[in-house]
Amino acid sequence: MFLYTFNTWLIANLLHPLMFMAFGFIIYGHDGLLFYADIVKGYLLVLGVSLLCSLPALLIGWLLLGMVVLSEYTPLARLIMWIICSATLVFLEVLVMALIVRESLTLETFSLAIPGILAVSASIIIRYKQFQKLISSLQTNDHENNLG
Repeated sequence: MFLYTFNTWLIANLLHPLMFMAFGFIIYGHDGLLFYADIVKGYLLVLGVSLLCSLPALLIGWLLLGMVVLSEYTPLARLIMWIICSATLVFLEVLVMALIVRESLTLETFSLAIPGILAVSASIIIRYKQFQKLISSLQTNDHENNLG
C-alpha cells in the first residue's frame, strides 16, 4: 500500500509545478510567467519545494489510504473518498505552511492549494487501474498471516 501511495505522491509532485505555472498564467496572465523566465529552473524550484513540503502529506496519506481501502464501500465510493481525503490533505498542508511562515490567511493564500489539489486529483485518476488492483488484492486476502 505504501508503494501505491508513494508513486501517486511522486506523480502529483511532478504535475504540481506544471499546474502551479499554469495557474499563475491563468490568474496573472503574462506577468505570472515573468517569475518563471527560465521554465526549467522554475519547474525545478517548485518541484523541490513541493517535494520537501509534502513529505508529511505522504505519510498521512498512507495512513488515510489504509482506512479508505479497507472500508466496506463500493470501489467507486472508495476512489471518491481517496480523492476527497487527498484534496483535504493538500488544503491542510497549505494552511499549516501559511501558519508556519506567518502568512495572513486570505483567499489568495488558500488559492495556492488549487494547483496542488488538481495535481493530486489528476495523479489519482491517472493511477485508477492501480487503485482498483490494490482494492482487489486486499479483498482476496484474508488479512491473516499465512505461515504455512
